[in-house]
Amino acid sequence: MQQAVSNVRNRHVNVSPNDLVQELLNSKRLLESQRVHMAQFASALSTIMSARSQATWRELKRLYDPLDPDRDSIQLRRLNAAERARHEREFLALLNSTIDAANFEVLPRGDVLAQLKEKVSVEGVKVSVDQDKYEFIRVWTRGRARTQQVHWTRRASKLLRWARGQPDVQDLQQIYPRCLVACKQKDQISLKVFKNVEDDKLELLLPDIKIDMSNFDRNMLYGTLAVTTVTFLMRMNASFQDNLALGPVKGGLAAIIITAGFLGYRLWDGVSNNRHRYLARYHKTLYFQNVASNRSALALLIDRAAEEEFAETLLAYFALVTSPGSLTHRGLAVVVEDQLLRDIFGVHVQFDTEDAVRKLHELNLIANTTRHSHFGVEAISAIPLPQAAQAMQSMTARDMRALR
Repeated sequence: MQQAVSNVRNRHVNVSPNDLVQELLNSKRLLESQRVHMAQFASALSTIMSARSQATWRELKRLYDPLDPDRDSIQLRRLNAAERARHEREFLALLNSTIDAANFEVLPRGDVLAQLKEKVSVEGVKVSVDQDKYEFIRVWTRGRARTQQVHWTRRASKLLRWARGQPDVQDLQQIYPRCLVACKQKDQISLKVFKNVEDDKLELLLPDIKIDMSNFDRNMLYGTLAVTTVTFLMRMNASFQDNLALGPVKGGLAAIIITAGFLGYRLWDGVSNNRHRYLARYHKTLYFQNVASNRSALALLIDRAAEEEFAETLLAYFALVTSPGSLTHRGLAVVVEDQLLRDIFGVHVQFDTEDAVRKLHELNLIANTTRHSHFGVEAISAIPLPQAAQAMQSMTARDMRALR
């Protein structure tokens, strides 16, 4: 069970496009005479971003088709090794640019491999992933949050948990609201998108997990079995000797056998419960936390990238057009991050000003760029809202004709 307890500064604008437009239209920064033009501008901008994402979507589908594990169409010509390698490079390059546009961040390879090595889980079982089965494993995340974790675990003393190598249950756990995994096996690339993934549970996102009892539990179980066996043999040997003095010894040996057998059963039962609990967690991750797979994961990335491009462009233009004068890049970031996203929506975002300004230049929405002669700081201003709305509507018509 997870309960969000804190906000973390993220790159992506975690506000839905509809809510974003509605709140900006109701903002006090916008004059009443500007609301109609702003609504027209936002609608046209959304259409442009969606139309442009379709070209990327078509190219991604073409490149992914021979690499898709779920492909059900007939392959008329099989690619040779060189063609497949070139195909894969082009696909991964376009995939990386789409992932970056969707504001996902790549996890360092060393951190990923460290999480997939053999370790003892919180549940008390030893888990590992056979990395040799994969040609590569890459993980991207979007957003981070600190959450309150409520775990159900078997009672175990700190000494027993330490001996087993079992990590302590953290009160505050970092999770990734969205996590993308790409792995290659046998000339095929699998893509999976998951939600609410704990940062120390990355092995749950991959198949072929090996689950075993911890070394401490194995040694304890084998030790209990050895004590039971030796004691039983001693008890059998004493039974063949008709000696009254051995009576107490026989009783003591019988008590040891019963005690060791009981402890062995409890240990085996605990290990089995730990394994079942970890498997339940694994199945929950694959069934309830899997958002999209393979081609549907690509569609989700394209959609998120288009939404991020739209949100960043709209916020940057809104901040510029509603400001009394021109803004520096730093000033633009302060307006978007503090006065818009934090004050209106209550979210903390690290706004990518450079990328937003670049998109405004591409759409010809920048009216003027000046550089302060003393400080060397660039300041920008946007074209008026009626002119921008008309330009966006004309551009929308051109982009829609190009798609036909």
